[in-house]
Amino acid sequence: MKHRRTLETPPGREIGKWLLPALSVLLIAPILWVQYPPMADLPQHAAQISVLLDWNEAEPPRSETYRIDLLTPYLLAYGLAWLLAQVMPLAWALKLLVSAALLAFPWAVGRLVRRVGGPDESYWLAFPLALSYSFHWGFLNYLLATPLIVLFVELCVVHGERPTRKTTAWVALGSVGLFFCHAILGGLAGLIGGGLVALRMGLRSGLPRLIAALGPFAAPIPFLLPWLTGLRSDMPTYGHDFVWNLGVHRLGDLLTQVAGWSSSPLHLGIGLAVLVLPFVLGARPSHEAWRWWPFACCCALGLFWPELFLTTSRVAGRFAVFLLPFLLLACRRATEPRRRHATLICGALAAMLLLAQAANTYSWQQQTRTFHTVLEQMPAGKSVLALIFLGGNHVSPAPVNSSMVHWYLVEKDGIRVDPALIDRFPFVVRYREEELPDLPHGFSWRVHEFDWHRHGGARYDLFVILAPRDVSSRLFPPGTTEFVGRAGSWYLYRRTRDPMPQDDTVG
Repeated sequence: MKHRRTLETPPGREIGKWLLPALSVLLIAPILWVQYPPMADLPQHAAQISVLLDWNEAEPPRSETYRIDLLTPYLLAYGLAWLLAQVMPLAWALKLLVSAALLAFPWAVGRLVRRVGGPDESYWLAFPLALSYSFHWGFLNYLLATPLIVLFVELCVVHGERPTRKTTAWVALGSVGLFFCHAILGGLAGLIGGGLVALRMGLRSGLPRLIAALGPFAAPIPFLLPWLTGLRSDMPTYGHDFVWNLGVHRLGDLLTQVAGWSSSPLHLGIGLAVLVLPFVLGARPSHEAWRWWPFACCCALGLFWPELFLTTSRVAGRFAVFLLPFLLLACRRATEPRRRHATLICGALAAMLLLAQAANTYSWQQQTRTFHTVLEQMPAGKSVLALIFLGGNHVSPAPVNSSMVHWYLVEKDGIRVDPALIDRFPFVVRYREEELPDLPHGFSWRVHEFDWHRHGGARYDLFVILAPRDVSSRLFPPGTTEFVGRAGSWYLYRRTRDPMPQDDTVG
């Protein structure tokens, strides 16, 4: 009997039997081992979920500082993390969720490519690419939804071939689910899925049948309209900024972001190699337009999406993770003799890239020990201001130090940590209007402008500084704070009183 190929038995079966577990371990073991994953915004997401977890038990009540906004497309990741955190520490719940999303990505890519007879021997490259631009930046909701987009495209391939009531229902459910994962991915699902189905079906079955097949992609509209209304109400705070920054350099950026990094010649070469290697190993481009549509969409979005859109940046790089899966969708597999060699070459490259990331994670773990030393010195239940002058780190293209202090909210039941993402739409947990910080938007990037009176220094109990040297003398008025402790480049201060000039004025 001919052996049926599965994810565990890819081309080059004898290689795949050990390659799959080896790459899986290399992908997630560093994430599970490290105390704090090197993901820039993850501590802020953890802080929000922590607020939800002890909403009714905290003292003072969380409702005095925060409000909950369920009209947001961020519900899936937070809901899953909240459920897992009922039976385990929140940090572990998040690490398990992240690990599951990372493993699900190559699994979903393998399913999609096999569905269309693509070069599945190249799918091993999806293992290191799972550590994408969104992973490094800690875009938790986007990261968890990334494999779901790939599975949704596979569903659309089936739906476009022969629409049925079952596939129609699943497309509608998937469209709504992806919206509640992330609004951008909800829109991407409609763009890619709807276009793929339209191109695959054409008018051969008649216009009414085509319209019926496209109908389920409109399922998120009843949820989308109220969300857009909420977004519009926040426009005075957000502004109407659009910065396009178009140019040839965007192509280099996109290729670099395929490997999860930015502005790196090494990773530019890796990104280019990953996209060229399948053709070198024998993959053949398809002549069917519908197979190229998802790849073309992601290229166009990566090259032409505004660099700044309603104060949201770093969006274009998020589409780069889909370039390899959708390029493989647009190709046909190589001949059998070449496929065995291709499996070995792609597997070896994937292992080398994962080992390099594991080394970075090990280095990160050594560095975070100094932060944890400061965290242990911080008393529980306080308001904290983080003044991070050294946000970047060589282990990541993202400023992984910038939000580390938000773990205080998780581990020490803090009242608040600023600057925070939760002062803006569309997060689930948001500050009450009267609790909004006096910090300008983008303060994290210009902490050197901190002014005690203008930025409300008196509302915070603790101040955590990450800087190459002690800069407290030019941040705090004399007599307002006292030194608590230091570990490496981390400095901890606590407020003693308000500055005398301010007190005299009030009196």
